Amino acid sequence: MKDIRFWSIVNGDSLDSLDNIADFLHNGFSQKGADRIWSKEYFDWKLGDQNPAGKGYLSYATSDDKIVGVATLTRKKALYNGQELIVAEIGDTYTLPDIIRKGKPLVLSDLDSNPKSYVNKSVFGRIVSEITNRASLDGVSIIYGTPNKNSFPGYIKRLGFLNHTQYNNITNYRPSFQLLIKKHSLLKPLSKFFYAVESIEFKLQKMLYSFWYGKGVKVSIRMPKPDEIDALWKATKPKTGFSLVRDGQYWLYRFANHPLANYKFINFRKNGSLIAMIVVREFAYREGRRVASIVEWMLKDNISIGYLISEALNLINSREVDYYYFYSSAAGSISTIAKGNLFLHKNPTPIIFAKNDLSEEICKNNNSFEFHLGSSDAA
Repeated sequence: MKDIRFWSIVNGDSLDSLDNIADFLHNGFSQKGADRIWSKEYFDWKLGDQNPAGKGYLSYATSDDKIVGVATLTRKKALYNGQELIVAEIGDTYTLPDIIRKGKPLVLSDLDSNPKSYVNKSVFGRIVSEITNRASLDGVSIIYGTPNKNSFPGYIKRLGFLNHTQYNNITNYRPSFQLLIKKHSLLKPLSKFFYAVESIEFKLQKMLYSFWYGKGVKVSIRMPKPDEIDALWKATKPKTGFSLVRDGQYWLYRFANHPLANYKFINFRKNGSLIAMIVVREFAYREGRRVASIVEWMLKDNISIGYLISEALNLINSREVDYYYFYSSAAGSISTIAKGNLFLHKNPTPIIFAKNDLSEEICKNNNSFEFHLGSSDAA
């Protein structure tokens, strides 16, 4: 019995412990050489009053007065079949390995009194159950997430979450010559040659797409005015299916006002009007490895996403980037276009939903489903 560590769950919705939460995650789970992804300001930004969708939820576990696990729920505005809803994304679910092996709850869950149930054996299970229950009682319609391979089985097999297999979200991944040289040091003397070849390739792709789709289009790097984004959103928002609400307020809050990440806005204009936009980000991922992500886009029907991607790649092409990536459905046309831009497909990146009638309907039907890297706070 001396090895057992008793834990309890704390409702952190008051956001009084954000410094401690940020330190727990940064010190225990950050990748070596990566840009910082957690801070007090970050959690205040997404869970506090700055969030236009409303204040979020925080739960954490303690043992011997120390934080040993955490989870957050971030509120977001969404559309489903034209109706605006409040939804939430679950994330930041981390638990110390030692408490996973040796932990035991101080008290049984109010949601399930069976001591053998998952929520009374797992810190992760208890935190997720309690935080999602609070949000549901508050009227949050849908709870979704993009879990990693470690937490995915717990969500699906133990907590009854649904995996949106019909959409089949994947990561489109394009390694650079820089990555090849890092893995094969004998090629380093040829680095200038390889980089020149890659730059020419990006420029040729851009020229070909511009010839077919870019006539009369002016491309610039700056954030459009919120009312311009509002007009583009009004012209492009889906009438059916699921999407986050992506008006001017969304882009300003999600990207321009992010407290840690730096994003570039690439906008496309024709006859002075905004017809498309795309957001990109370059950052250090792990061990100093630099990646460039195509985070999110919005475009009118007569604009090719391949054209947007080619312009984005040409503008963010850098000797320092090890690979480029973005999300899409494996079954959609964007996946085919990605291959044309020399992207590879990695394993599926699941999108999961807490089970209720609405999420079951979303996962079963073939209606439009709009999802980007930017739809997840982790991007």
